Amino acid sequence: MLSHFPARDLDEPVTRDHLRAELAVLHQRITDQGAVMAVSFATLDQKITDQGATLGQRITDQGATLGQRITDQGATLGQRITDQGASLDQKIADLAMTTNDRFARLEQRMEVGFAAVDVRFADLEQRMGERFSAFQREISAEMRRWHLATLMVMVAIATLARLAG
Repeated sequence: MLSHFPARDLDEPVTRDHLRAELAVLHQRITDQGAVMAVSFATLDQKITDQGATLGQRITDQGATLGQRITDQGATLGQRITDQGASLDQKIADLAMTTNDRFARLEQRMEVGFAAVDVRFADLEQRMGERFSAFQREISAEMRRWHLATLMVMVAIATLARLAG
């Protein structure tokens, strides 16, 4: 029966201290993995925050530029109305149509951009969930192996105690 056990178990029987030391190593590995995940989540959170700030700034800048363009076009339009009188009514209608089209295209572009950001965030969230699930499965498998090893050691100790006693 003793031939089923590795030589180390016979030379150095498992003690509570040894078992505690092995469990402490496992606990440290789990703690280290948790720290690595925390750093990864913090980095990811920072990247998301940075991208959000960048996108917000770009939207603000584009809004300011668009506002300036509208202001500039309004001044030009006012001068033309003064200079050309009645002939500008049609041109004003055309310009209003063009401006509305530009707004509509800009709005469509912004919606497409936001949809792309939403897709990226959803994909990122899904990948994070998958990685976390894989990590949980890995830890569960490791714990099952340790539990099985502990049970085998306890059975061996009980068997040896019976044989000795």
